Amino acid sequence: LLAAGAWALDITTCGVIVPPGDEGVLLNDLDCAGATTGVTLERQASLKLNGHTISHARGEGGIHCTERRCTVIGPGAVADCSSVDGAFLEQGVRMVVGGLTVDRCRNGINSAFDPDGTPHTRVLATDLALRVNTADGALIGRFVGRGIAVSGNSASGITATRRLVADNLVAINNPTAGVVSSRVKKISGQDSLAIHKAVLKLRKENAHQFEINLPLLKRLLIT
Repeated sequence: LLAAGAWALDITTCGVIVPPGDEGVLLNDLDCAGATTGVTLERQASLKLNGHTISHARGEGGIHCTERRCTVIGPGAVADCSSVDGAFLEQGVRMVVGGLTVDRCRNGINSAFDPDGTPHTRVLATDLALRVNTADGALIGRFVGRGIAVSGNSASGITATRRLVADNLVAINNPTAGVVSSRVKKISGQDSLAIHKAVLKLRKENAHQFEINLPLLKRLLIT
């Protein structure tokens, strides 16, 4: 159900702007042919992917969130937009996302930086996969997620400059670091002791990153 006053907007082509508070619904795959942004979400707008893929986007990326808050509902994907980001969040945007896969873009999810030189964006995610992107899987301010897979990105899996809280996060083959965050307190789950000791050591030395690059699935909880 949509909130009172909201409309469902059928989307069949790239470059659509979903107005504030409304919901866009993909009716088919979108191949943007390298010409335009996939879908733009204005303040408190949402996008339902319906199992479809946005590919070859340019402009501001596959999904562009402009203000305050946006919501992306999967299952669905953004792919093959190698010169732009899978999703781009403007300053201060909070993104709620579930069931999204981003493959072979620049950053999987990227943020505009505030004047202080850091992103103040927030991402609340479930069942999110960020894979084989040419920079970071995600570069954001705060990240809270469950069921997260970041693999094969050319830099870091997730960089959360302010805080990261995650459960069931798998970070494999991200050469700079699996996860980079300035707020790491505790880890629990499978093989927690070895990982926990490593993180505590990094914190003691004022390092702000740790690598989870193990062949087995890990359960990660940072509070």
